[in-house]
Amino acid sequence: MVEASQWYSLISVGSSSLALLVAAYVVRKIPNRRAGDTFVVAMVFFVLAGTFAYLLRTSTLDYYGSNSGPLAIARLFYFFHMLAVGFTASFIGQYFLGFEIMRRRLVNLFLQVSLLVVAIGVTVQVTTVGNQYGGIGVVIEDGWARGSLALFATLFMSTALAVLIRTLIRNKDPIVRKQAILMTAGVAIHGTGAESYAYLRIFTETYPPPYLTITAFTMAAFFVVAVLRYRMFVVTPQKEEPVGVPRRFALKPGHGYAIRERRPRLVFLAAAEAVRLGSLGLVITRRTPTEVRDDYDIPTTPILWLTSAVGQNRVPPTNPELLERLVREFVASQPKAVVALEG
Repeated sequence: MVEASQWYSLISVGSSSLALLVAAYVVRKIPNRRAGDTFVVAMVFFVLAGTFAYLLRTSTLDYYGSNSGPLAIARLFYFFHMLAVGFTASFIGQYFLGFEIMRRRLVNLFLQVSLLVVAIGVTVQVTTVGNQYGGIGVVIEDGWARGSLALFATLFMSTALAVLIRTLIRNKDPIVRKQAILMTAGVAIHGTGAESYAYLRIFTETYPPPYLTITAFTMAAFFVVAVLRYRMFVVTPQKEEPVGVPRRFALKPGHGYAIRERRPRLVFLAAAEAVRLGSLGLVITRRTPTEVRDDYDIPTTPILWLTSAVGQNRVPPTNPELLERLVREFVASQPKAVVALEG
């Protein structure tokens, strides 16, 4: 007969491993590379927390000894659990605010050190483990430790929820708003599960199945769907309506041209002429796409906007690797395309 400790552990490790797999699958689709890495690291911490929870439940206590082994496992379980929650909240902050607030290394360093300090603070409160009868296995019996874990987890996820609500209020980009709505739903589902689980553990002293990791996987799945379903970058080549305009710029295939102007204008005129004569184009600019489309009559040509604001086809100037990747992919699909860069 399979004891509760074994199938509880199977649920924890299995669901957290699935969360890690979906995070690894989508990581390169996330515009902010640092946010993507944080997402994967958070899911790694969830797997580690589930693994140490399994080791704790199946460990053996010595009622006449110090039980230093199970106690160390219990502390590692709480340590990685706290980091998993903190890094998940950090991912949401970096995803929606990363290019505005968190692009400075000092800010990220302070955030990570703070998470580490909180995790250590919660961990050191774990001082007692005991054997729970009914097949549950070894559990943590420190009420203060359970309360601290629940408190800081609530604070971290409340911060993430505040970032999402701020994004929904301030950001008018439809793609960003749809992503934020899906991620908010994921956080709400996991938050509801986490709060109910904490209530059962702290106030009723019961040991429900670890559905907390299932809600964490659900949250990760919502994040992945948001990123894949509503893509931040769509630079599919689009042809403009051909117009018989006189050729003013004799652009040669395979050549690059540098134009120095106080107020960039010729680069847009040259690109507009090329696409009107049948070429496919991509425009990269600091000006708003609406201005460029209206001023130079290029309604369908994809435009990448160099800005720190989060939105579709918006590239932060501090992330040249992302810009290089997008241009490379565009040119690979259309080797004879015209790429205009202003900025």
